[in-house]
Amino acid sequence: MKKRQQLIAGILTSAMVLSTVMTPGTVEAKQKKPVTVSVQQNKQSDLKHNQTAIDFISYCDEKQYSVWNQSLGEMNDTESQEIENCVKEIVKGETEDYKKAALIYEWIVKNISYAGPTDVPGLRPYDVFKTKKAVCGGFSRLYKAMLNLAGIPSITVAGNTPYGAHEWNLVYADKEWFYSDSTWGASSMDYFHKTIEDFSKEHRVQRLVSVTQKGENDTIIGFWEGVAVVYIEKDVKNVVVPEKFKDLNITAVSSDIFNRTGIERLEVSKNVTKIDAQGASNATELKEITVDSENTVYASVDGVLFTKDYSEILHYPIKNTAKLFTIPKETISLDTKQTFISPYLENIYVEKENEKYSSYEGAVYNKDKTELIIIPEGKKSVTVFGSVDFSKSELSSFNSKRNLEEIILQDGIKEIPADTFNSCTGLRKITIPESVNKIDEWAFTNVNLNQLTILGKSGSAAETYAKKHNIKFSALDTPAPKPEKPEAELKTLNETIAKADKVDVSLYTEESVEKFNQALKSARIIAAKEDVTKEEVVEATEALQKAMKALEEKPAPKPEKPEAELKTLNEMIAKADKVDVSLYTEESVEKFNQALKSARAIAAKEDVTKEEVVEATEALQEAMKALKKKPVENPEKENDKKPVADPEKENAKKPAPETGDLAFPALPSSLIALSGAVALLLSKKKK
Repeated sequence: MKKRQQLIAGILTSAMVLSTVMTPGTVEAKQKKPVTVSVQQNKQSDLKHNQTAIDFISYCDEKQYSVWNQSLGEMNDTESQEIENCVKEIVKGETEDYKKAALIYEWIVKNISYAGPTDVPGLRPYDVFKTKKAVCGGFSRLYKAMLNLAGIPSITVAGNTPYGAHEWNLVYADKEWFYSDSTWGASSMDYFHKTIEDFSKEHRVQRLVSVTQKGENDTIIGFWEGVAVVYIEKDVKNVVVPEKFKDLNITAVSSDIFNRTGIERLEVSKNVTKIDAQGASNATELKEITVDSENTVYASVDGVLFTKDYSEILHYPIKNTAKLFTIPKETISLDTKQTFISPYLENIYVEKENEKYSSYEGAVYNKDKTELIIIPEGKKSVTVFGSVDFSKSELSSFNSKRNLEEIILQDGIKEIPADTFNSCTGLRKITIPESVNKIDEWAFTNVNLNQLTILGKSGSAAETYAKKHNIKFSALDTPAPKPEKPEAELKTLNETIAKADKVDVSLYTEESVEKFNQALKSARIIAAKEDVTKEEVVEATEALQKAMKALEEKPAPKPEKPEAELKTLNEMIAKADKVDVSLYTEESVEKFNQALKSARAIAAKEDVTKEEVVEATEALQEAMKALKKKPVENPEKENDKKPVADPEKENAKKPAPETGDLAFPALPSSLIALSGAVALLLSKKKK
């Protein structure tokens, strides 16, 4: 680094002279970066993150960063040639890329001014080159264009600093990648090449622009808030996020992935820590998002994306076919406009323990039910709690609910503001209580009034409004009888709940238990509901029964290997291998070999039990003990077998040798004759 600083200092004079030659007149003062950093970031985390961005580049095709990318701002041949001629003058006489990059950086910080409030900053490299005015995006793009024209690889980087969003560059020179911020150059070389440690104190990479590589499962991998799946190469229905790209963890899913509208299922791996769920609204065919149980940031319930602690619902897939959904007690945040837009969803319930939300008749309210928050998209009829103040409620709660055919407002509601029922094109009937004393002229904007019937008391504001707008009115002077509770259906539901309570969930897979628990929670809510309908009870019962049937048993746990017993068996096998089977009978050897073969198979078995090992050891021991030696064979030749004579009788026939005599066995006559000839020959030689 010191060597580079000395090098930079050595070329400053020539660079400044060159700058004066190429840009006559006084150089405009640039906007200087504040010296003091007021916001402290997690420097260690940013350092690791920024290093990962550089690591990712090493696996990418160099063509992506060695040439100018037109998506960053088009340049025609004439414009490109003009900038290239300038670059040639800047780096004239230099052969090393590092020196060239330093000279180009110096030219930019001396010649380009940060755009003021009244300036129109350019983004296209040529516009910046001509006007000499730019913001960070213009600085970084011109820098990249000039570097590429000099044959130096460079990447435009989008990221964050303590002062907000920012752009800078990655430069490859002197056999390494380094960060370089020409915007913060402040007429000096301060940010040409800092150490990554120093650079990371103020900069954090969000995205490497236009640098991607093909990964597994038809995924396109880029760098967005980490190594990320940014796109899908083909129109696939089931997208599986890989755990790794090369040796790097894939930690993010960009919003761009959801632009493939054909996606039906997204499987999130355990390493993912960032998902741009806002982009998921573009996935118009998405049915389900599942998250690996080991993921520490995200979780999923019935295909719905949550934070790990269930405090926030991040995305409810638009094509999720479930009719009922229960918001957990932990949830305190959700997108009221985009979360529940599935046309299949008819009822949403909230666990009683939830501190922020509540539910009534399948719609979502704040805790004290003064505000109506969400009406499910697929709901055809809704009863609005009497404590609701429409002036405080989200007008979007009714907005464009085209499936909604009937609305019943309970007594207690006082006012219906403008646009409350805007674009409820399917609305056929609405009950307005006597407590409502004001209905805005535009309460039913974009509603077909010819098909609408208002029900209310005679002489009420509802009747007055209906007559004024030529809407059919039906008097409700006699209160409608309360519907009877579906006792038989409730009995079945409660029996099913009791049966479900006895289920030992430890025996089943985590995913199937999660769905089972969700169905059980919903069933309890329905069973405790005061004004429950028959349809709700039947639906909850069927959902719970289905979830019980869908419980998947866990695979049997692998038994621990009997290490001590296996050691004994292997020692016995080693001993058996040393046995010389040629010494034993064929029958006993056959049994021994069979026991040894079985022992080897047991020793190699992956899920072997203690009993199997002990049994194999004992069998081999017994087979070794049972080995029988072959009988000792007569040393005489088989064809020379004669009856053995009585030694005493044989000795009686022969005279005993005298003292000094040697007794030899009889020799063949030919051998005797030969020995005599040898003796005669030796005697002649002596003479």
